[in-house]
Amino acid sequence: MLAADHLIASVSSNPLIARPLEAPLEQAEDAAQLARPKSLMIYLDSLAKTKEMGPIDLVLPGHGPGFTDHVGLIDERFRLHERRANKLYELIAERPRSGYELAQALWGNVAVTQAYLTLSEALGHVDVLISEGRVAEQFDADGIAYFEPINSPTS
Repeated sequence: MLAADHLIASVSSNPLIARPLEAPLEQAEDAAQLARPKSLMIYLDSLAKTKEMGPIDLVLPGHGPGFTDHVGLIDERFRLHERRANKLYELIAERPRSGYELAQALWGNVAVTQAYLTLSEALGHVDVLISEGRVAEQFDADGIAYFEPINSPTS
């Protein structure tokens, strides 16, 4: 199987945030009203479908050597994303936070130098938490999105 960046043994792929596909560039104000694609959720769904594929003798990623156990690697990726979502939930449960604040809490100064990558990762996991009913998105008077817990964290 040619996996390109979909499945890489040495690193987890980072589905990037994108503007809504329906949003015309010349109407940026209206674009804010459209929902952006939920990149991480789309990617996780694709991983689940890849896991269900029949036996694969060799996976050829876009980076690094080929590998054979795609199911084991996908299970590892699911665990990684579950841990990351739970960590973000813990941060949100402490107090409502913006996507940037979440990225900074996880990666510190990397959130400044690699803002697009870290925001994509943080917002992707917040999308998962929202879909699970654990987090809600709220907007302040300036239109900045903040995320707050719906349920109390369980220990």
